[in-house]
Parts: sequence; C-alpha cells; structure tokens
Amino acid sequence: MSLNHYLVENPVVMVQTCAVRNPITGAETPTDPTAATFTRVKPDGTIETFVWPGDPETDNPVVGTITCTVTVDVPGMEKWRCVTTGLCECASEDEFKVIRSAVVA
Repeated sequence: MSLNHYLVENPVVMVQTCAVRNPITGAETPTDPTAATFTRVKPDGTIETFVWPGDPETDNPVVGTITCTVTVDVPGMEKWRCVTTGLCECASEDEFKVIRSAVVA
C-alpha cells in the first residue's frame, strides 16, 4: 500500500490493473475483466460503491486498466478496494490521506 496526500476538493484516480499470467512462461497479458467494483470508505465512515462498466466515475482507458475518479471532500484517511470478476479476477486495496488546504479556508 502506498500513502499519498490529496487536498480536499481535488480529484483522486483509483487504478486497478488486471493481467492473465501464462502458467508456463510466467508472461502476463493485460486483460479487461468483465466487471469491476470499487468500494470507497471515506474518513467519516461513508461507503460509496462504483461499478464498471456503468458508473460515470469509472473508465477503461487501456486494456487491463480500470479507473475510478472521485473528488475527495472529507479530511482524514480514506480507503478503497477494487474487486474484478469474469475474464480477469483480482482484488487490491489502498489508502490515502485527505488534508485541508493550508492556504484557502
């Protein structure tokens, strides 16, 4: 997990990559899943869920990469998880810190 800092009111892009590994060669081939579900837990405990394909916050910019862009609005530690299903099954989690501006109130 990486720890990043983002200012309140800024967009954050959560990224899930998917690849299928060849069991003989070990080579990985980027592969789109059938679906991806991003679960976001805000610092105040609010839970939001975004599903690709379908929700406008989600995108598939290149094969094997699903993104979910949200605007952070609550200071504190925010956590997220993504689970993919179908052709490429995987899961990952990460967290980041949301901070208030030191310049603008």
